[in-house]
Amino acid sequence: MASENYYTEKYGLTRTHSEVLNAVTIVPPGKTLDLGCGSGRNSLYLNQKGFDVTAWDKNPMSKNTPLFSFL
Repeated sequence: MASENYYTEKYGLTRTHSEVLNAVTIVPPGKTLDLGCGSGRNSLYLNQKGFDVTAWDKNPMSKNTPLFSFL
């Protein structure tokens, strides 16, 4: 991938949450559930770091983004 921020720039996502950035330094990759995933910014980041992510949001509009084709 040419840029660490490729998907952030391509889809206009906000930066990955600071608590997620901190957690990946402590928690080894594994199965992850992202409830209330919104646009999927944190799910995408975790997936890129080797986590097997299941993302879910109650708002049906949250998943109406091309980003979810990658998850």
